[in-house]
Order: sequence, then C-alpha cells, then structure tokens
Amino acid sequence: RAMKVTAESKKTGKKTNEGRLGQTTGTTMVAYRRKGETVISPGPDYVFEEGDTIVVIGSNNVYEKVYEFLYS
Repeated sequence: RAMKVTAESKKTGKKTNEGRLGQTTGTTMVAYRRKGETVISPGPDYVFEEGDTIVVIGSNNVYEKVYEFLYS
C-alpha cells in the first residue's frame, strides 16, 4: 500500500527506527518515492520527508495502521 507523507505528519524529519514503524504497525516499508526517484528496501536510517510516498506491506488494516502512525 502506498501512502503520501505530508507536512501534517508527526513523523516528518524522523527516522523509521526512531518511530518504530514496523514494531508499532506490524508493517514493513518496502520502498519510498522522493522527487521522482524510487528507493527499494530502505534501511532503518530512512528519514520521513514531506512529499515522500512510502510503500508498505502487512496484514490487516495496513492503511489505517500506517495513517495512525504518521498522523496521530
């Protein structure tokens, strides 16, 4: 599932390992797109930036879990 990171995200400017994306949501970020470039399998030092589109996989309610992670 792909999701856009906007200025309203509470995680903008933070690394994935700081926010514990996988542990918190049960998802895995498999790629992101930034300014026309796609990066596959970003590491734990990926920093959420406004305008990025992140691609995650997981089981149930992936969109809702990641949305809550980014914006709550």
